[in-house]
Amino acid sequence: MEKVERLLSIVMILLKKDIVSTKEFAQLFNVSKRTILRDMETLSLSNIPIYSVHGSYVEDFRDYLNKMVEMYTSKARMASI
Repeated sequence: MEKVERLLSIVMILLKKDIVSTKEFAQLFNVSKRTILRDMETLSLSNIPIYSVHGSYVEDFRDYLNKMVEMYTSKARMASI
């Protein structure tokens, strides 16, 4: 699995589950915990609000993603006019 696919999968999983441990992600994607930590840093640097609580990652971006979808949808509508 490519990094981009893994990052998108992490976001999708965090939308469904509120808390996921680094170990769970590492096992799911068959990568090291360090790789997951780097992935979380990448997502954070991309302004996706994810934070860690005692080694587990918590999503705090449902509203953020909804706003992003609205923004891109409205831009697409404006471009088609």
